[in-house]
Amino acid sequence: MEFGHGGNYPGVVWLLLNGLVAFFIFLVIVGLIFLLVRFLLTATTAAKIYIAKNTPRPTPASTHPAHDTASGGYTPAPPAESSVASPPAPPAPPEGPAPTTPSTPSPTTPVAKASSKPRTPKTPPTPPASPTV
Repeated sequence: MEFGHGGNYPGVVWLLLNGLVAFFIFLVIVGLIFLLVRFLLTATTAAKIYIAKNTPRPTPASTHPAHDTASGGYTPAPPAESSVASPPAPPAPPEGPAPTTPSTPSPTTPVAKASSKPRTPKTPPTPPASPTV
């Protein structure tokens, strides 16, 4: 096989450029898939939080007595079982001594003085007069 003067140099360059373009396209596709999956996971978590916060609370059972038509009177309704879970207990305080904060301001802490008159807005400075020639 005869490739002529210079061998197959243009073919090798074309092959390398083609491979680099294909690799770049592959990286773009992998990056887009990564961003799509990350978006979907974040959106799913946000949707779960939104639904948990905005789901209407179940209404308690009616407090009206149930009518018993057979005896002519009524019998009180049995207490309804609550389907709402009790709120979790607050977290336990950390072990060890609690950090202390001064209850009175220290002399180095600036204290704002209470103003007896209302605050008036400052007027902007007037520009200097232009020189006349």
